[in-house]
Amino acid sequence: MDFINRNINTLIKMIVPIGMIILAFVLLTTVLPFILLLIAVVFGVNFLMKKFSKIRNNVKYNNNKIDIEEVKNEEKVFNGEIIDVEYREVEK
Repeated sequence: MDFINRNINTLIKMIVPIGMIILAFVLLTTVLPFILLLIAVVFGVNFLMKKFSKIRNNVKYNNNKIDIEEVKNEEKVFNGEIIDVEYREVEK
């Protein structure tokens, strides 16, 4: 009887780690694609947010650049003539 008991214990000791390895493999193959998909979605959202922020900042910069060019063009219209304007000083 002792011989049978030893074989069952060693068999159980061999089956448990093999079962754990198989369970880990099954979980990895079923859960890993979802984890990779989640990482891809987070990366994509982060990338798009940076891209839209960069585009928005670039639009503001271009608008300022256009305004500056318009002021320079207005100066060219006057051909460098100085326009005299009457003014009065504001007292505090």
